[in-house]
Amino acid sequence: MISYNEEYVGFVHLGSRGCEIDWLEDIFVLPEFQGKGIGTCAIKLIEDIVKEYSETLYIEAAARNMRAIRLYQKIGYTCLNTITIRKDFQPEKYETVSIERIMNMDFDVKQSIEQ
Repeated sequence: MISYNEEYVGFVHLGSRGCEIDWLEDIFVLPEFQGKGIGTCAIKLIEDIVKEYSETLYIEAAARNMRAIRLYQKIGYTCLNTITIRKDFQPEKYETVSIERIMNMDFDVKQSIEQ
């Protein structure tokens, strides 16, 4: 759990996949507490723990989550090659608002369509 001023404002989920590599499976900070450095601080605390027993910490981010990708790069993570591919069986609930170029590849940045 992530606390800020004695209030729970988020969580992290750290996973090990059976070798000397760990994964930050999830990190979540309530929207009203984002942009205050809380997520960065939580990641740095996790890194301090993981450094004691593991060689590497991986984080996956959806290609459309540019805010998270920028945060991870800002604190020293290198973008490798994770791409999420999906097939929707329901009508599209998102619209493309821009296209971002990452590693010479175009990715749609989407936002929810209000219904």
